Amino acid sequence: MAHPVSLKALAESKAEGIQKATYFKVDPNTVEFEEGFNLRDEGPGLDAYIDQLEAAMRAGAYIPPIDLSVVDGRRIVREGHCRTRAARRIEGYMLEARQVRGNEVDALFHMMGSDQKRTFSPVEVARGYLRLIHMGQDVAAIAARLGLHRSTIENALTLAEAPQAVQTMVKAGTVSPSLAIKTVREHGTAAAVTLRDALAKAEAMGKTKATPKHVAVDPFKPDAKAALDLVRKLAALSPLATPKREQIADLITTARNILGIT
Repeated sequence: MAHPVSLKALAESKAEGIQKATYFKVDPNTVEFEEGFNLRDEGPGLDAYIDQLEAAMRAGAYIPPIDLSVVDGRRIVREGHCRTRAARRIEGYMLEARQVRGNEVDALFHMMGSDQKRTFSPVEVARGYLRLIHMGQDVAAIAARLGLHRSTIENALTLAEAPQAVQTMVKAGTVSPSLAIKTVREHGTAAAVTLRDALAKAEAMGKTKATPKHVAVDPFKPDAKAALDLVRKLAALSPLATPKREQIADLITTARNILGIT
């Protein structure tokens, strides 16, 4: 008896460990983009990527299926926006497609969790997490569904809510996401000015990227160790005794350290 010679034949023969999947061929001009759904930022980098996809399609390379939702008969792209844009440039090109089921939250989770795409930038990812929060998801739910640690989500949300100028520096690669997040948490709305100053300092040293060593220390940020030292010294003073001059001088020195006063 002849054995099956293809995966299709194996699946149809009910062989163990294999199932038949359903794929469709779609004209890229018949599918739609939902305005604002895609997280990607437009720019030269994205344009170059779409050009590469077009070249690969024209050369006959394998292109993974795009994912579509069907809403009131409309075919809406949920993953594969760049592939669709590239395919639209080629007359008669048909894309493989799969159907994604679920609501808009499921669709966003699917897009962010898919591995068949160009990697999202840190700011794009952060924007996606923030959108999920606005859709009613919480940090724990997002982390669990995407298989990430909750601190990863929390850090990204800090970046998502950072001033636009900070995000622009991260996109340009002149400031790392981790430095941006740390600076925003420490300096709040002044983070953009702090990072611009750090970048200027780095450039003056011949560097193209700011690092933690270029970020000025806030002189008004209390030094926890110095503050604890002051508390201990105050506690050691007897409420009935008059402090000696050297004790007062020591306490003044500690207070200066806390305030960063020289």
